Amino acid sequence: MDRLISSRQLVLEEDIIEVRAFIDLFMIAPQTVVDEAKFCCMQLGAGCAISLPAAPAIGLNRILGLATLDDVEKAYEWMTKKTGRRYLQMNTDVVPLQVLDWIRTRGLFPEGNGWAKAATSSSSRSARPRWRSHHPRGKYRRSRNFRFDDVCRI
Repeated sequence: MDRLISSRQLVLEEDIIEVRAFIDLFMIAPQTVVDEAKFCCMQLGAGCAISLPAAPAIGLNRILGLATLDDVEKAYEWMTKKTGRRYLQMNTDVVPLQVLDWIRTRGLFPEGNGWAKAATSSSSRSARPRWRSHHPRGKYRRSRNFRFDDVCRI
């Protein structure tokens, strides 16, 4: 339980919500889809690894919402046995340096400009994100309502 609490402290609430949605999607999937499409999901800490090899969108073949090295290692080992295009999604602003070092030693480097995440607090009246100008890497500058996750292809 302590590991889950420490993991949740490093994972942003919008990521936890996204993880819950993926787990729910897996839980309600018909058994025929699970069996025939090899749809799998593994929950670790506050995050998960989800695999649907034939999915056209990369969103269903990734590791997300993990922050502890132990969880990232387990998810990576699990995911490397899956097929399809697989990704590790990390909010590099909050994960510990040892996780970032582990990613580099595996030869995993950010692909593209990352994935945009627009978020707003539940107390906010406006759900529209505030867009900012590009910085040199091509990403939008972070604001309190907008951030990027780095995505590494596995």
